Amino acid sequence: MCGIYGVVKREGYISKSLADKINECFLSEMGHRGPDSEGCFLSEDKKVLLGHLRLSIIDISGGVQPMFDSEGSIALVFNGEIYNHNDLRSSSNYQYKTKSDTEVIISEFLRRGESFCNNLNGMYGLALFDSLEGAIHLAVDPLGIKSVYVYKSEGLVVFSSELLALSKCLKELFSVELIPNKEAMLDYLYHGMFIGESTGIKQITKLLPGTILTLRSDSVHLVEHSIEYKSDIDTTKPLDIYIRSAIERQVMSDVPICLFLSGGIDSTLLAVNLVRLGYNIKCFTFSFEGNDGIDESSYALQVADQLGLDCEVVSINKSELNNYFMKAIDFSDEPICDFALIPLLKLAEQASFEHKVCIVGDGGDELFYGYTHHRYWWLKVLMSATSKWNIHIHRLFNKLSYRLERNKHPIGRKLSLLLKMCNPFTISYGPFSNCEWLLSNDVKRHRLRNLTDLLNCERENSLNRKLLQKTDRITMRSSMEARVPLLDLDLLAKASTFKMRDCLNFNVGKTPLRKLLSVSGILNKDLVERKKQGFRTPSQDWLKGDLGREIESIVRNSQNIQDLITRDSIDKLFSEHYGEIRDNSQRILALFSLAMFWKKISS
Repeated sequence: MCGIYGVVKREGYISKSLADKINECFLSEMGHRGPDSEGCFLSEDKKVLLGHLRLSIIDISGGVQPMFDSEGSIALVFNGEIYNHNDLRSSSNYQYKTKSDTEVIISEFLRRGESFCNNLNGMYGLALFDSLEGAIHLAVDPLGIKSVYVYKSEGLVVFSSELLALSKCLKELFSVELIPNKEAMLDYLYHGMFIGESTGIKQITKLLPGTILTLRSDSVHLVEHSIEYKSDIDTTKPLDIYIRSAIERQVMSDVPICLFLSGGIDSTLLAVNLVRLGYNIKCFTFSFEGNDGIDESSYALQVADQLGLDCEVVSINKSELNNYFMKAIDFSDEPICDFALIPLLKLAEQASFEHKVCIVGDGGDELFYGYTHHRYWWLKVLMSATSKWNIHIHRLFNKLSYRLERNKHPIGRKLSLLLKMCNPFTISYGPFSNCEWLLSNDVKRHRLRNLTDLLNCERENSLNRKLLQKTDRITMRSSMEARVPLLDLDLLAKASTFKMRDCLNFNVGKTPLRKLLSVSGILNKDLVERKKQGFRTPSQDWLKGDLGREIESIVRNSQNIQDLITRDSIDKLFSEHYGEIRDNSQRILALFSLAMFWKKISS
């Protein structure tokens, strides 16, 4: 796990002075991504600069970047891990000089040309410069676990692993006036995430998952094409074989590794398989001090005890909350509407004292239909297909859902959530998705047509633009690499053979994963069969008192927020929240994250 950046200057050239300033800027903004070493490449014609900040995980001494082929015609900077690099080595005639997975990418490029990513099973954001062809290739793995942000103009291309670092470089070194992307920000408020390749800045896009972007010296155009990962696995074999193989691949490391054990099904399944594979791995779990029962730490401790693993409980006390809240929002880079940022930051900080790599259970819910809303997708599709009055049903659902939020009885709140999940006119469940009338502009809704729409939205947006981005930004702030075995590409191929009906019953989702835990016989039955709780936070209480007032002041004084939501709506959100009339914590967090993002851009 590292940080990459680069500049392609089609007009003029990159002087040594400019190169030094570019390197200094990205090191200043992304040094946490590569505390072990940094390197830079400047092409002979001074048109292309590639930079790398390294967190050394594999081949500590030999994996220095930028990395070159034996002829010096290929230069590569790479962020991530290639988990099948040993298999690719054994099938290649390339003369390797290192044990690093980075060198395998160069070998694959020399062997396969522009299809060089099709055999890579891993997570990656990379830039490869081919001086013979005068071409630079930017690529992101098929699930978008790693990020590459890109600025494109006629004479200049600049890219980076993080958005704020790229923004600062553009603003300070290339005098680019950054323009707010109002439509994308409305999308963010409505859906709780940015959609597709959009960002909060008009001139900057995020490279889509599974995409290679190529710029050639003889063309002014950037060419995009898709990565088509070729999994040659036999999908008729049992699921547990693929899960175990994925874990075996992803525990490769030359540095200490740990497990973030939430106590839920996904991380518990990882823990069981790690023990079966002979790993006595250190675990970390999180508990909210003074909020017993809101987290799953008690279950995590039971799992660790039954498996014979050491599990450390990490918590945040009230005196630390304000500091960690502000740091988590600051470290998220791009606005992320998720209170889990805060406990994840404390967890990563504590684990990073002795570990450079953490295994996390992200992805199980998306692959095996584990979320509560998955049980209502069939109803959404049915209503969308049969009703001729979708827009009227949409408004009715939203108004009823919004009203029931004020009901202090648990049944009223559950009905509100049910209506939000069943609305046939929405494909996500963001903070303003059932009350867009609070916003000052119309939101471009993404119309539901079928289950494929829902699944694609979740995997291409919720996974890529929210869950994985949160994990990457927050763990990397503590210079830790997070790995996600349940999103291994071979396991993904196996998971695609499961239909929704194979994964859901009336009470719970992820039944294939639950069955694997059940038949293992290692854990008590009550740990395996309990309902999904999810990672909850005491967010309603957090946004009161001094912290709430500070957040309110920043939101009210943000011009970008005032362009998106009326003052009356802001008054309503805060007064309802303080008066415990309605829990507006998610809406307030969404506005605050956006306000802080533009405050940093403008500073």
